[in-house]
Amino acid sequence: MAPSISVLTKINIIIYLYIMDRHILQQGLDCVRSNDVDGLRELSASLPSYVSREYLFQRIYLSACVNKRPEIRAWLMELYEHMDPVSKIGLKPTLTYGKYVCK
Repeated sequence: MAPSISVLTKINIIIYLYIMDRHILQQGLDCVRSNDVDGLRELSASLPSYVSREYLFQRIYLSACVNKRPEIRAWLMELYEHMDPVSKIGLKPTLTYGKYVCK
């Protein structure tokens, strides 16, 4: 019989993943504020598999629009072009809103 994971252990795992997601997002937003495209590339290359790339894309793209960072927006659009069709459909409203914010 396989060992069972206790409820407390599951909760601790969820809390840990949430904290790590917040930390990764904060690193990305810091890179946007400092206009560090290379830092974002490194962060993107080292993302763990459990991180929602679409959520990070959304938050970082909108931050790049608000902070007027065209180089970062251009790089994010390159990433967008390589995403699967379902992710593209889900992120389409974000791109539309981002263009509106940039004007």
